[in-house]
Amino acid sequence: MHADAGQLTFEHGPVDIATLIDGVRRQVGRVADERKVRLEGQGSGMAQADQMRLRQVLLIVLDNALRHTPPGGSISISGRVSNATAELRVGDTGSGIAPEHLPHVFERFYRGGAARGSDGHGNGLGLSIARALVEGQHGHIAIESQLARGTSVTITLPGVSAAHPVGAQADA
Repeated sequence: MHADAGQLTFEHGPVDIATLIDGVRRQVGRVADERKVRLEGQGSGMAQADQMRLRQVLLIVLDNALRHTPPGGSISISGRVSNATAELRVGDTGSGIAPEHLPHVFERFYRGGAARGSDGHGNGLGLSIARALVEGQHGHIAIESQLARGTSVTITLPGVSAAHPVGAQADA
């Protein structure tokens, strides 16, 4: 990936979290409906990020959530800003990830054991790419999971607080 070589460029600017979540939710809503998975989302505040790259990260995480959440399950997307930090979270009620696999899920080509990765889909690059894209935006991505209970991915980025708004020259 170009991010490894420092060749990936980012267009940092203010990103409206509610608008981003709404757009991503609409984009994957049909797939969720087809798989009979409830998809909810809401957010508020502004993140300091690259809107296109952040959208890509959310789509990677949502793709994983959709593949591992059974019919009747649910996926939620939320976002907020607190203390100049933007936090976006994708949670699912899917199969979960075994504890021994959690430390490795962001490694390139890593595909977890029986619960995730055994369905023949994916090449073990999605979460590695997501991590590179988040880190390229001065952020952090973390994952928590319990087998048969679900997974939660948290993306933390610089936020735009009302006290320190971004100048007009920083376009999204």
